[in-house]
Amino acid sequence: MTIDTRSEELLDLYALADSLPAACRPNHRTVRQWIHCGVGGVRLECVRVGARLFSTREAVDRFSVRISEAADRARQERYAKKLATTRSTAATTEGAPS
Repeated sequence: MTIDTRSEELLDLYALADSLPAACRPNHRTVRQWIHCGVGGVRLECVRVGARLFSTREAVDRFSVRISEAADRARQERYAKKLATTRSTAATTEGAPS
């Protein structure tokens, strides 16, 4: 999804970082890293106006949801892989002569 500049308030990276809850308030450089590098393959949406980057609180909300979904998928894949390995090891052990 992209930022809807007509309905979402654009904030520069300093203002966006300051608008987040104090318990998890990132530095503006962290917000820039979310835009450029992302987290777990998920990048924060932004728009460039001239030389400045802007994003929105709604974009941060969408970013957080996508990061959580990606982490859940990765956790499920790790669990499935571990379960498959455990089952194949158990099957091999059961079939071995005593």
